[in-house]
Amino acid sequence: MSVEKMSVLVRLGKIPSKWLYLVIVLVVAIPIIYPFGTPFAITDATLAVYNEVEKLPAGGVVVIAGSNAYGFLIEIKECLQAFLMHVYSKDVKIVFISFSADDAMFTRVARDFLGISQDKPYKGKVYGIDWVDLGYITGGSASLAYFCKNAFFVTVDAYGNPTQNLPVMKEIGKADTWALYVEASAGTMVVTSMGVVSIPYKTTTVILNTAGWYPTHLPYVTAGIAKGMTMGILGGAEYEKLMGFVGLGHSGADVLNFTHLLTLVLVALANISYLGQYIEKRKLKEVKE
Repeated sequence: MSVEKMSVLVRLGKIPSKWLYLVIVLVVAIPIIYPFGTPFAITDATLAVYNEVEKLPAGGVVVIAGSNAYGFLIEIKECLQAFLMHVYSKDVKIVFISFSADDAMFTRVARDFLGISQDKPYKGKVYGIDWVDLGYITGGSASLAYFCKNAFFVTVDAYGNPTQNLPVMKEIGKADTWALYVEASAGTMVVTSMGVVSIPYKTTTVILNTAGWYPTHLPYVTAGIAKGMTMGILGGAEYEKLMGFVGLGHSGADVLNFTHLLTLVLVALANISYLGQYIEKRKLKEVKE
């Protein structure tokens, strides 16, 4: 192989970074605008979350709690939206409660995207009768423990309404009567809820989790303390697939697939370029000798 041909291999490692950034932007932007629907499998843990919703008894209480930072929105929102579409189609009572200020905004963004509002029914569910948002409650694990014993521990909802005036509140018993507890969180609040809700009350629990915290909390699923768990935006794509529609979760799965593929291609090109440099140096050394 000539030195001239080798220089082409060497130049693969000297592509200006601005072109690499452009490729990355395109790889991320195109699937968001137009999802390709790259294939992916539905994990058993995500399927278990879906199945628990399918098994909900008529009139059962579903408590959706969270303690998220707003930065986790992109990871959990798509899954939470698909989950809400599912649970709102069931004959159940739904309770939102947040243990961080960010989470109160977080869940409202997901509901707003679906058109769930206290001002009008969604899938036949009326605010105050079929569902309630109790907003941000300070106190973390202590407040959650009190709430498990008595829902009227929270005196006003997220909109300033006295909870004693909301019919749905009378449906919320102790945690051992809840049909499903949903921990839509990342971080240590998942661990807290296992010890405060799931284990002492034996409440059926599922987790909507981020990808980063997924391995940390997976032992709760394998031990049977939590019945199922989703993983970040890929979990959102899986839940969308189970619900039979293509949303931003699918776009996120496409972005993950294509960026990982791009990474493999760039690593391969870098190694080819390194090999080209090595061979070229050997050729030049032989010519000098």
